[in-house]
This record gives sequence, C-alpha cells and structure tokens, in this order.
Amino acid sequence: MTRQQKNQQVMGNSVAQTNANYKPTWEGSELFNESDATHSENLINIQNWEIKQAEAAELKGLVRDKNILRSIIAGNASRIVSGIKAYAMSVNDQQLFTSVAPYTLSELSYHLSDTKFATAIVSIKTIADANAASILPYGITAAMLTSFAADVTSFQAIAPKPKALRGQLKVYTANLKKAVTDMLDYLKNNMDNQVRSLFPNTDFEAAYFNSRKIYNYNESVTGIKAPSQTSKTARLYATPL
Repeated sequence: MTRQQKNQQVMGNSVAQTNANYKPTWEGSELFNESDATHSENLINIQNWEIKQAEAAELKGLVRDKNILRSIIAGNASRIVSGIKAYAMSVNDQQLFTSVAPYTLSELSYHLSDTKFATAIVSIKTIADANAASILPYGITAAMLTSFAADVTSFQAIAPKPKALRGQLKVYTANLKKAVTDMLDYLKNNMDNQVRSLFPNTDFEAAYFNSRKIYNYNESVTGIKAPSQTSKTARLYATPL
C-alpha cells in the first residue's frame, strides 16, 4: 500500500467512525443505512487486499527464511541419521540402516525439492522417535529430537507459502488500487450527496465533511528530532491536502 493509499484508507476509517458516532441522527434513513453498510464493505475490501499485498511482498523474505531453515534442518537431520546408522550397525539391523541410508547431507541439502525434502525429514523424525532410547548413547538427545521436530513443523508451515504467493503481487496491488478507488468514488458520488441532501446544517454534516478530509502524513518522519541551528523547524503535524 502506498502512502497516498494509506492516507485515503485513514480518511475512510474516519468517515466510518463519524457515521458510528452520529448513528442516532441517520439510522432512521433506510437509504443511508444501506450507504453506511456499503462503505463498511468497501473498507473491508481494502483491508483484505492490503493484507494479501503485504503477504505477497514478503515473498523474498519467506524464501530466504525457508532456505535458512532448510539448511539448519539438513545439518541436524544428517547428524540424527548418523546416530541411527551407528546404532543400526551395532545391532546388525540392516533394515533400519537402509531406511535412512538415502538421507545424506548432500542429498538433503541440494538434491531434493521442497516437497521431497519435507517428506524426507518427516521420515527421519518418525524413525528417530521410534528409536529414541537406542540412539541416545550416540549423542542424539531428547532435546535434540524435540528441537528437530519443531523445525520440521516450521518448515512444513513456511515451505508452501512462497509458491502460493509467487506472481500474485501485481494482481494484489492492482486489486488494492481498485478497492481504494471504489471507496473514494462511492463517497464522492453517493454518501457525500446524501449527507448534503438528507442532513443539511446539522452537526452530523459538519463532522462528516471534516472526517472526509484526506491528510498527508509525512512518511519520512520516524521520530521527533531536535532541529539543528541551521535547519528549518521540522513539520511535525499533518497537513491537509
């Protein structure tokens, strides 16, 4: 969401709040009841697309986080597999040894798709849990298995997100822009005229049009700083457009 769109959204929310504050004035009007409901729906639509856009914009971060997590899991999984193999060799359990043999560090790190990687680490977790007491002497502690299980769950949650969001940012951005435009158009062409015609010269009319002002909040201001002797006084207040 751009700064301008956020300012417009803030205005829309202010209108909704003003309508709520003056509901006793207009609730007898079926027409305005419908208009207020439509405006609320428009605000919800903006919020929904704003959330979707933000999720899609985090795609690069999700990919980075997923790759870091995968690297951590691959290393820990390889260590657990080594413990299972060592135990299997000590008791001559060829079936157990074979069940984890394919899961080398190289295979886990570089040669599996995310889907196959997720399947592999779940399989390793299941085998390790079933042999937890036996692999303890080989350094595979309960705490390690608990941490590994948590990482497996985290990977299962994060892995599908980048794929699901890929290519959606442009679509969500366009839909958000349309949702904001639809709200502005509805206020301009419907609600503004209804307030003027249905509630002229009332406190509600005055409050409504005051809330309809769009303010430009300076996005570069992140905190209050003392101005230097050579600088002009910082503008700390919102300026009406």
